[in-house]
Amino acid sequence: MKPSRAMTNYIEELLFKMNEFKKIASGDIELTRKDGTALQQLRKYENAATVVTAVQDVYESMDEEKQAFVRNYYWSSGNQTLKRAADQLNYSERTMKRWKEEVATLIANRLGWL
Repeated sequence: MKPSRAMTNYIEELLFKMNEFKKIASGDIELTRKDGTALQQLRKYENAATVVTAVQDVYESMDEEKQAFVRNYYWSSGNQTLKRAADQLNYSERTMKRWKEEVATLIANRLGWL
């Protein structure tokens, strides 16, 4: 089963925000009043920790080439495109699209969304 387009987009958003989630989950970023009540803050910490764990588990299960894709496309600084990632990793853009879908599916499965 593949994730829906909306779910894939949401997972991509999560991947692009991994550094922020890690800081929230570890307590390096303090949530403020604008982040809501204590219960809402606790849920944000728990959700961030769950996402970080799921992404790390999936990432560690990947081969080195796909790990390089995730680092290059999602976690590098600047605005990375699939085409640029494909060029830098010496793969076709079609392969990058396939890997992007595969990463989203693995994370969705790990989070229990599929």
